Amino acid sequence: MQRLTEATRTSLADGISLLVRAGDAQDANGVAHWAHSLKGNLLNAGLRELAAVATDMEQQALSGVIPPLRGRLEAVEADLDDFLAGVAARG
Repeated sequence: MQRLTEATRTSLADGISLLVRAGDAQDANGVAHWAHSLKGNLLNAGLRELAAVATDMEQQALSGVIPPLRGRLEAVEADLDDFLAGVAARG
């Protein structure tokens, strides 16, 4: 369980970091790609509400609009910290 939790934490943290980089570079295709990846990781973790945030970012980027990422991702990260801490505590 610890390895799965750590792999999930790493994957999500890396995805968020790459999503932020794409947004900073004003790369709509990169934002769409990394938002899609983040959405998949969140759905795999059963976090549908957070995945909806990533879906919204992905759809905006696909339409050529770079969505505001920083505030939205900080909220996602805060929720992920709670989720991952809960999983680790039960493991």
